[in-house]
Amino acid sequence: MLWDANSHNERGLELVDRGWLFEAMREFNKAIDKKPKCADAYDNLASVYAEKGQPFKALKLYLTAIELDPKNAAAHHNLGCFLANFGNDLAIEQYKSTIKLEDDFPDVHLNYGMALAEVGEYKKAIQLFKTALDIDSSDTMARHELACVYLELGLYHKAIKQLRIVINEDKKNVNALVDLGICYTKTGFYDEANLTFKKALKIDADNFLGNYYLAALHSLQNNKEEAIKHLEIAIKQDKNQIREFIKDDSQFDSIRNSKSFIKLNIF
Repeated sequence: MLWDANSHNERGLELVDRGWLFEAMREFNKAIDKKPKCADAYDNLASVYAEKGQPFKALKLYLTAIELDPKNAAAHHNLGCFLANFGNDLAIEQYKSTIKLEDDFPDVHLNYGMALAEVGEYKKAIQLFKTALDIDSSDTMARHELACVYLELGLYHKAIKQLRIVINEDKKNVNALVDLGICYTKTGFYDEANLTFKKALKIDADNFLGNYYLAALHSLQNNKEEAIKHLEIAIKQDKNQIREFIKDDSQFDSIRNSKSFIKLNIF
């Protein structure tokens, strides 16, 4: 029997279904040998490399498939899925390579730290942000990201220290002000939190997170009218996100059963 490219490609798919990845790779390569412009074979071979934990080879093959057949919907979809699953891993590997080549390369420690924080590797991320600050102590972005990791870990006093420095350098940094307000709320400094959120909203009155967390603060203090007022502003920005945030947020327990809260029609 003489097999053409399609036959080898289909055989490769059957082998993938059985979990025989090495054998499947051979079939996809045979399909490419028979038909060098067989986009489907490149696409399928890419998926096998991704499954085997070789994302760089997979990426190259996905891009080849799309270059050969730009209208191949499956190839575009598979590349999208691959990037969603492996994008951060690819970035991390490149940042590692950058540091090996040039340890003081601008911003690499910051971006590497952000990539690690994204996947919950906070200890390593903290070290990278600190290295970035050793290189440039005026890097407010690295300092803010360091504060965000401390906030995520519940190390609120450490976060406050870093955020104060950021805001001292950039008084109109709304995101830093909101994060500082959250830290103050978490540590029970409600007056400072209220003042900080108001500073943020003076710069950006419609800020989603600023209004949400100020509403939470007012709810904690049983200021129902103010809590509802700021929730209404946040809802106008993104009602679906509010729904996700608020359903398990105990900060709103004091107003959750009130008529004014129910009228917001969040759920």
